[in-house]
Amino acid sequence: MKASEEQIARSLEGNWEEDLLFVLKQEQDGYEFYQKQMAECDRRLQQYLQHRIGVKAPVCQRRSGRNGSRRRKGMRRCSAWARTCFG
Repeated sequence: MKASEEQIARSLEGNWEEDLLFVLKQEQDGYEFYQKQMAECDRRLQQYLQHRIGVKAPVCQRRSGRNGSRRRKGMRRCSAWARTCFG
């Protein structure tokens, strides 16, 4: 079944309450803040380990969007690297 443009436009209209939009914005900002914090920790840890062990750490992707297989491959690469470095 195909919807007309008018039906789609009506379905996008809503009764958005300002207090709930504020809470949603706060949650989104908090999520982005912690993602940046984790990325900085990952970067610093990679620098430390490269300096300490002399091996460049692979980039481990946390966020994968809809493609979970890319994330799993990145995490497997990181797990293999960690086993090599730490036994």
